[in-house]
Amino acid sequence: MDVSLGDIVAVLTLLGGALVWVIHVIISPLKVLLDRVVKSLDKLDETLSKERARREKIEIRLEAIEAREKSNSHRIDGLEEQQKKCLNKSLVN
Repeated sequence: MDVSLGDIVAVLTLLGGALVWVIHVIISPLKVLLDRVVKSLDKLDETLSKERARREKIEIRLEAIEAREKSNSHRIDGLEEQQKKCLNKSLVN
């Protein structure tokens, strides 16, 4: 059996073409899937950024509420103290 260089090149070209086709068939759906994953991750990142900003606003509001609560508690304690003094004075008289 005599195999010429042209036969070898023809077989290798055929095998190379088949290999490229197989790689394309495998890679193409993976590329589409990867693009979808990237878009989903971008949407997730956007959602997380919005939620982070929302949470920061809530934390700022909560801090303001806690500051008012401390101030109001201090004023209520002062009023209770004055009320006790007034009640003690009225009981003594």
